[in-house]
Amino acid sequence: MPWQIPKDDLLAIMQINYLSNTVIGELSSALETAPMKYDIEEMIGGISNSFSSIPYDDLVRIGSTLETLYHIRETTNVELSIFIEDIIQGIQYGNYDNVELKEIEYDSLKRKLEILLNIRTLKLASKSAMIQRDGERLYCESKILSDIRPIFDDDPSITPSAAVITHTLKIKYHTGREIQEFHVILNSEDLESFSEVITRAQTKEKTLQLLMEKANLEDLGR
Repeated sequence: MPWQIPKDDLLAIMQINYLSNTVIGELSSALETAPMKYDIEEMIGGISNSFSSIPYDDLVRIGSTLETLYHIRETTNVELSIFIEDIIQGIQYGNYDNVELKEIEYDSLKRKLEILLNIRTLKLASKSAMIQRDGERLYCESKILSDIRPIFDDDPSITPSAAVITHTLKIKYHTGREIQEFHVILNSEDLESFSEVITRAQTKEKTLQLLMEKANLEDLGR
């Protein structure tokens, strides 16, 4: 079954189709020598001030689509030639209103995609994002709800004379394509302990960053 390419990505691929071979080469060279960042869109933004061959908005759109394509290929681990054929089939079977596909030169587009999808810095950026987020459960967001819980006597009609403060930690996480959550009850001592654990992890990260700098390793994490 042909791959259904989202309309925005299809429009970006069509923009790549319209670029000359010279501009494609210039874009590839600019990205090969650009400072590596965590995501490809950030790298595209980094070259936008010095790269005037493509209008800024078009460059951003192309960068977003390249990031998507690199991540898909990294996830599927498909040979580049097969991956590009899948893209071409997805274009040919595209069915969007107001999108004219007749002007696409498929052989030329294949060669351009071979260049743009084989840039070392972009491959490393894409791989870094995958490796850092490689796990069974991926953190999504969290919040802590704090409340007062009254302590009732045997007779619940009597106004409580005591209470406790309770904190509920809610953590949402991704598992596959689903978002799930779990709750953990904390007291004041737990909050202090939790804070110490986070502070320790932040300290270890700074130590590891220094080791990476000494080893001349680019930090592609977040």
